[in-house]
Amino acid sequence: TSLGYPTHYIPLLNDVCKFASVTNAAWSGGTMAYLPKSTERFTYKSFPGAIDENQEAVANADICFVFYGTNDLTDQVPIGKMSDKMSLSDINNSSFMAGMQFGINYIRSLNEDVNIVFMNLLTRTYTYSGEITLQDYNEAIHEICKTYMVKELDVNSLFDEKEFYLYSNDGLHLNPEGYKVLVDYILTRKINK
Repeated sequence: TSLGYPTHYIPLLNDVCKFASVTNAAWSGGTMAYLPKSTERFTYKSFPGAIDENQEAVANADICFVFYGTNDLTDQVPIGKMSDKMSLSDINNSSFMAGMQFGINYIRSLNEDVNIVFMNLLTRTYTYSGEITLQDYNEAIHEICKTYMVKELDVNSLFDEKEFYLYSNDGLHLNPEGYKVLVDYILTRKINK
């Protein structure tokens, strides 16, 4: 599948690492939560849906980077709790934590040796409305990564909110300079188990 825009972090990372193959399973508007009944999202536009649509790629992967959550924040998807469960046939919308836990378990059922690496939500100047904060989602990511012994990269710490305009043209998505900062950070982290 497409690697995305040429200045996106995936092709920039691939330029250095020279992966044997790369699959970008992310979709614009995708959520960590599985939201099959949502009128604004399609079933496959979720972390669990991305795994389901890319089972072969996941089964053969050495590393699986997961960078979801921005649209959950915008949509104010409930964080949920560790005891939340979901399935792909579930007719109810899942919580953020249910989607994340399901996704981790699904990846591991397809490939027990893969390195799963979550990146938390980035700082932003783009406004959203609601009571659930970016920090709330990042705390949920941290809690689940710790519980499931999954690597977490704190990309939120890379950008100061006051200077984020230097790394983003719209206050939400990184620009080429921002993606370079992100790739440099990833390359200095130990991501093996």
